[in-house]
Amino acid sequence: MIHHLSRCIIINISFIVALCQAMETTNNFTFIRPHASIILSTLTTKEFPQSMQCLYNNIVALIEKKQCSIYNYSTNSIINTFNYDTETIHTAVHPYKKLLAICSKKDNTNTIQLYDTTTNQILWQHTATNCNSEPLFSQINNDAIFLSNQEAYAIHSFNYKNNRRKSYSLFAHTSAATIKCLITNPTQPEFTLFTKNLDDIKILRYNKCIDSIITKNTYQTADWKSGEMTDGCYSPDGSILAYNHAYLGIFTIDFKENLRDKLIDYQKKKTKFCAMIFNPTSFILAVFSIPVMLYSNPMKAFITYFNTKQQTILIQTELTICIDDISPYMFRLDPNRCIDFAPDGTQLIVALYKRCLILKVPFNALYLPGAKNKCISACFALRNYFNNNNEQFPQDIKHLLIDYLLSACKYSLTNH
Repeated sequence: MIHHLSRCIIINISFIVALCQAMETTNNFTFIRPHASIILSTLTTKEFPQSMQCLYNNIVALIEKKQCSIYNYSTNSIINTFNYDTETIHTAVHPYKKLLAICSKKDNTNTIQLYDTTTNQILWQHTATNCNSEPLFSQINNDAIFLSNQEAYAIHSFNYKNNRRKSYSLFAHTSAATIKCLITNPTQPEFTLFTKNLDDIKILRYNKCIDSIITKNTYQTADWKSGEMTDGCYSPDGSILAYNHAYLGIFTIDFKENLRDKLIDYQKKKTKFCAMIFNPTSFILAVFSIPVMLYSNPMKAFITYFNTKQQTILIQTELTICIDDISPYMFRLDPNRCIDFAPDGTQLIVALYKRCLILKVPFNALYLPGAKNKCISACFALRNYFNNNNEQFPQDIKHLLIDYLLSACKYSLTNH
């Protein structure tokens, strides 16, 4: 058996190399008809969520009316709830996915809390004034929570380890405008800044030598306002920025290739953008959209998976929903954070009215085109080899081969 196993592995490796070189792949892997979404489980919640973020170990944080709730979606149970006397509540997940910043604002006072999902405890709490309520984590300092001030003249870091506060001026970059959207790069000490006036899109970078924030690059917005930007997100390596323009569509900027493209043109679509998020392991972008007009009840919502490197649609899935599930989304220009990937990228969570759907990410959004055919062809060749030698094809060898091929064909930051 050991002798045959060695021969099998040698043949396996040589066959895989030849097969991968011979098989043709197609970049424009586009489906016209949406596929049905595969719902793995449903999490029961209390209210319509203002936002939802996924942490490690099947944990999600939901902002509901005057409270932040921590759920385990694998057991459909609530872990913790924090109540507030305000509806202005926002959260941010630490890059390591185990810490959650919760910021609530009443009148002119912000309460910043740091929640540890491993201990279910509030580790740190601080109050601040004259700040916006949306917290951020940044590579400028991984031990700090960042808030911008209301006039966007500065951003402030609150170090939760030494309890120190530090301010970074933005006055030279904002033309005395208020922030519309501030997005942090996950791998670099950088921000993308959208303001509520005619300013262009600006990439700001922290310069450690002068301990200040400088303008790294500016992208022209032509004849439209950057204030019409409603949402944006970075790819996991920070090399691609995807952003939504309220009336024109979804665009991407590839900083490495210096390319700027349009993924979705709203003039050609009859759907309304709700949210988007990058897969944490690849350049695949998931976009959640709903019908512009309420044609019927129930209706269809759509999740479109884009390969932002190839600028192609990989697959589109649909969900059957009712008007109550998405009615608040119909009347808001600014989207909520209502979708998020699980940390391993194999599940997508969609927040609806009083429930969250845990969806299986489609095979075509996880693996390169032709992955299934490669597995089938490789298994067929090895089965013939064993049959010709009057031996049974071992199941462990079959599973090893499939795992190897799928691993080699999986979308990643180096395989796209």
